[in-house]
Amino acid sequence: MSSIIIRDVIAVDEKDRLEPLLGYFKKGLTHIAIVTQTILGDGLRDPSKKVIGIVTLEDIIEEIIQEDIEDEYELIDEKN
Repeated sequence: MSSIIIRDVIAVDEKDRLEPLLGYFKKGLTHIAIVTQTILGDGLRDPSKKVIGIVTLEDIIEEIIQEDIEDEYELIDEKN
C-alpha cells in the first residue's frame, strides 16, 4: 500500500465555473474534484454542504472535444 500515491481531492460548488478547475487540474496537483451543493439553513441551522458528484480532468476534456475518451480499462470492461 505504501506505493500508492495519495493526492488531494478538492471540493467545488455545483455553480463553480470549469475554467478555474481546469487550471487547477493542469498544475498536476489532482485530477478529481468532489462536487457539492450548498444546503441553506432553516434559521436554526447553519448552511451545510451535500456531496452530489465528482468531476475529473477526463470529464472536462470530453466536454471540450465533445467526444468520449476510451482508455484501456474501459475496453477491458466492455469485453466482459
